[in-house]
Amino acid sequence: MTDLTAFVDGIVHEPTQTEGRGLDLTVTEVHEVTGPGR
Repeated sequence: MTDLTAFVDGIVHEPTQTEGRGLDLTVTEVHEVTGPGR
């Protein structure tokens, strides 16, 4: 398995957001696509 922490170096707080085989990421907003783009 790829070491995912190499891709998020500097943007996650490793002691609390990396555990086991996954990452704990927090988002500000979730959007739903309702139609085609431009």
